[in-house]
Amino acid sequence: MNARRIPFWRSFLTLLIAAYAVSMILLVGIFTILVFENQTDLIAENALYASLATGESIHKTLEEFNCANGNDWPECAVQIRRHYFYDPETLLLLKFFNENGELLYSEDDEEPSLKDIRDVNAAIAKREFENKLFHHRVNVADRSVVLFIPFVSNDDKAYVAQANMKIAQIDARITYMNRQALIITITVILVHGAFAVFAFRTFIRPLRILMKSIDRIAGGEYDVLIPEFGAMEFNLLSEKIRQMGSAVRDMQDAARSANPLTGLPGNVEIQKRIGKRIESEEPFCVLYADLDNFKAYNDSYGFHKGDDVILFTRDILIRAVEESYAEDAFIGHEGGDDFVVISRMDDWESIANRCVRLFDEGIKDFYSKEDREKNGIETIGRDGNKTWYPIGSLSVAVVSNENRKFGNIGEVAKVAAEVKKFVKGIKGSAFAIDRRID
Repeated sequence: MNARRIPFWRSFLTLLIAAYAVSMILLVGIFTILVFENQTDLIAENALYASLATGESIHKTLEEFNCANGNDWPECAVQIRRHYFYDPETLLLLKFFNENGELLYSEDDEEPSLKDIRDVNAAIAKREFENKLFHHRVNVADRSVVLFIPFVSNDDKAYVAQANMKIAQIDARITYMNRQALIITITVILVHGAFAVFAFRTFIRPLRILMKSIDRIAGGEYDVLIPEFGAMEFNLLSEKIRQMGSAVRDMQDAARSANPLTGLPGNVEIQKRIGKRIESEEPFCVLYADLDNFKAYNDSYGFHKGDDVILFTRDILIRAVEESYAEDAFIGHEGGDDFVVISRMDDWESIANRCVRLFDEGIKDFYSKEDREKNGIETIGRDGNKTWYPIGSLSVAVVSNENRKFGNIGEVAKVAAEVKKFVKGIKGSAFAIDRRID
């Protein structure tokens, strides 16, 4: 799939942004909720501590005015409010219950809820079994603390006074909490935004550039210019991509010039490889392998059998290089029965010796039994007369820059032709290297 045609909703960048946004929203939301819960608990705790004195004051007033014996509950409410020495606006509501949870009096004339009745029973139980002064609950929604204060009459009947207390400065505190949450949210967004920009510049942008570079190489633009990145890993990756582009270009060039029969690189690649060796000025050897009496073989056995001999020669060259463990060796096919091997100085003799030996061991298999017994074939020669030609052989002419310096490929070819002429004068398969000194 072309990198530029990836659907937006399936791109790595989109998925990364979506995942990052969701995680950031969850993080901010959870953090804000935790802050609110923590602050709310603190407010409730502070309100509870403040209500301790209120509860004691109300309990003292109930006992002083003997509210339980007089049963004048409205008057009791008045006395409590009159003797409550804190801010009168803090005491929001008063109610009175008997020990069975029945409402005796309420300042708002509303029926008690099931929660109120349960809290009444809890207050009485805490007084009897835990000796608690009162029971309480916090209503965050109503912003109040509800006290359930048990007391007894002279005949030991239990009663409960419910006092709804306003939480002091609750609005200011909630405003402060909202401001804190907003500051935290903005801070988290800015930090994550900065990280997102950093991630885009150091990871996502280089990745997209490298993807486009690969796409351009795939389209045939091999000399791609890739900018430098801040991260060393992406610079190394870009260098590998540039090397890949050069390698693909070289392979295409080699494929265009490759010999259609053997599949080996042809003249263009051979000249390129020799040129690089000359420029490097490092010691190298070029082995020119040429079949002897090949035309006579083609004339006698036909081009089909001649192609088999060419493929056989290719195979022994490859085998000779492999058995010689020649590193960085190159095998090319100039065309016809002419082959080239480029190697290091240390490997040429082993390669040449194996080429000659392997060729002689296998060439007779391409001749008929009769020709093998005669050790040759008789066919029409270049002069039009019948001529006898011996079994084919292999001549390897070796040229190196050990004793002379080459300026160009033409000079190498000139010396190779001289050595090849000398080797072909030797009977049978042979090899020789030019050891002349400039």
